[in-house]
Amino acid sequence: MAIKKATTLDLSNNRLKSLGKNFATLTHIVKLDLSKNMLTELPENFGDLVLLKHLDLYSNQLTHLPLSMGRLQSLRWLDLKNNPLVPAVAEVAGPCLDAQQCVKCARSVVPFLRAMQEQIDEERERRLAQKRRQQEMAEKAALNQKKEESKKKKKAKAANHTQAHAENGVKLTTRSESETKRTTPNEPRTGKTKTKIPEKKSTSVLWACCKLTLLALFLGAMTLGALWLADPRQFKEVAGVLEVRLWDAVNWVHITAVWLRDHDTTRWAVSNVLELWQVLWKRALAGWLAAQHGVSHFLDTLRNKLLGAV
Repeated sequence: MAIKKATTLDLSNNRLKSLGKNFATLTHIVKLDLSKNMLTELPENFGDLVLLKHLDLYSNQLTHLPLSMGRLQSLRWLDLKNNPLVPAVAEVAGPCLDAQQCVKCARSVVPFLRAMQEQIDEERERRLAQKRRQQEMAEKAALNQKKEESKKKKKAKAANHTQAHAENGVKLTTRSESETKRTTPNEPRTGKTKTKIPEKKSTSVLWACCKLTLLALFLGAMTLGALWLADPRQFKEVAGVLEVRLWDAVNWVHITAVWLRDHDTTRWAVSNVLELWQVLWKRALAGWLAAQHGVSHFLDTLRNKLLGAV
């Protein structure tokens, strides 16, 4: 406990070969004498002794100093005489022949080690960044390769599907021809197959829709005729409202078609459908106006005859 709280520690002339990692826990030390030992290295965490001001390493076997000593901002005196230091460290430390040179040694070695630590950290960061870039490039290359392989698989699958579809079509055609020959061997080939059935069904559905439309128009005309006989003024109001609604519907369809036309996904379809809708609506409107005019004229004539007979 006394050693942990001590500020001065003299371990000189003890033939020490190492200090151990726990030595740096003595953070209260201000003055440390390790001279005349056999130390070949200092702990890597030696820089944790941040309060250290006086350090004597005279006559040891040190060749390097830990870079953590660059954190010893309070160090004011350092003696490194009689150590087989590497030339770079020995040149920075100087001869340390007197107290003034030992002060200069502390002022030179600490910034030198701090600069070395910063360079090593920058080099480490540069290598990590380069490694990350290489890893990202490898991942991108792998992703692109996967995409290319996926595209190739899709193309091969589509080609196989098309080929299988074509083969199935040939088989079905051959089978239908063989069945036709088997059922009607004496009848000439007319090219008629069972594929005409959907066309007949669609034609019947279309004809039913047309009949329903004509029936609706007829019922509407009869209703308007009855309304005209009962109240001509109300008939004109209803006809005006219907005409406005019809024009609104036409405009709405036109606006919707223009909006759809501006999109790339529907432009190819709208360019043809729009013209068809316009023609249909114009013809429907012309038919409606003609029917309205004809019904009005017919009802006027019928009314006059009825009133004249009365």
